[in-house]
Amino acid sequence: MSNDPIPGTEVVPLRADYGAGAYRRRIRVRAREGAIDADLEDDFHRFALRVEHDGALVTAVPAAARRYPWTTCPGAVGVLERLVGLPLTESHAAVRAYSNPRMHCTHLFDLATVAIACARRGDAGADYAVEVPDAGDGERVVRLARNGEPRLAWHLDEMRIVPPTPAPFAGVALLGGFGDWAEAELEPSDAEAALVLRRAVFIAVGRRFEFERIASASAFEETPAACHSFNPGVREQALRAHGMIRNFSDRPDDLLLDSLELQDGLEP
Repeated sequence: MSNDPIPGTEVVPLRADYGAGAYRRRIRVRAREGAIDADLEDDFHRFALRVEHDGALVTAVPAAARRYPWTTCPGAVGVLERLVGLPLTESHAAVRAYSNPRMHCTHLFDLATVAIACARRGDAGADYAVEVPDAGDGERVVRLARNGEPRLAWHLDEMRIVPPTPAPFAGVALLGGFGDWAEAELEPSDAEAALVLRRAVFIAVGRRFEFERIASASAFEETPAACHSFNPGVREQALRAHGMIRNFSDRPDDLLLDSLELQDGLEP
């Protein structure tokens, strides 16, 4: 991967120890009567939510934010109300069509989408574990396990999946239209796994930067309004939430240790 900074981050210093670790993300969803409990944790985020439903439609989405990049991120919890009334679906594209994801926190929206798909399938739940090694000069392999079983292993060159990754993934670019391709070419549960891994690859880029030395989102003024905290009217209020970053490179088992505590906080 090139060493060029993310647009708008030219003044953000690079981490001296980048390249020696790995980004890890865990997503866990569990079904209960009339609801799906869902948790997400990685280096930069810790969120929990519950998708309540009547068997056909989403009826409520209470959520909690414990770790996040910007002081405005907790405000995205209320935006999840826009998913109320959505018919249960396994299609991530259908959720995006129902409510503009750019108005939401990206990670709460993704988490809710996985939970909604679980409700539609009638699954007991799922547990995703993702590993994205820090980028070096050559190819790297990024991996996803579902319920403890290896599910995906992509060889990446920049943002393209390359051989020896098997078909149908080899040759597919992660940028531009990947979601549409995945839902057209893969079974719903396989498409979901691919989208979870793709998102992790994108977020892992953040490990390159010393975000603790940023004061506000103004450092990203050239970045498009891609999520709640970067929308006009919110971006101007977004200060860096310092002390929120963790490194799970060598301790994947520490992810989601506080799940019961956060989910209990979502009880009515």
